[in-house]
Amino acid sequence: MEGRWYGHIELERDEMMKLAKKQYPDKRARQQWVYGELDRMYSPPESPAKEAENTPLAYSTSVVDDGQIQGLSAIPEGWPELPANASLASEVAWVQANRLRIVEKRSGQTTLVQLDQALSPAPSWAALG
Repeated sequence: MEGRWYGHIELERDEMMKLAKKQYPDKRARQQWVYGELDRMYSPPESPAKEAENTPLAYSTSVVDDGQIQGLSAIPEGWPELPANASLASEVAWVQANRLRIVEKRSGQTTLVQLDQALSPAPSWAALG
């Protein structure tokens, strides 16, 4: 109703729907995920303080590896400097191709990310997030 999904975002939405079909075979679940991601990506920030609270750890260059997800700060030596984000299609493709190789669920709630096991460098920090 707000008209926020027209233009280039509409094309991105359609591409996201296609790419998410395997992960979300149910159309309703896929739509909920896609619109949630579009809202997250394109909604204006509430306030600078709120934005800082909601910024994923992967966007920080000083990530601390003592939480539930460990290893995101161990960027392999041969990787180029990562941009903040890249095209959604390239980010989703990289994650889908590498997730099973680099993510290890440990006992408890700890997850270890081994970026050096990836097939190629991540296209962006957003892909790591």
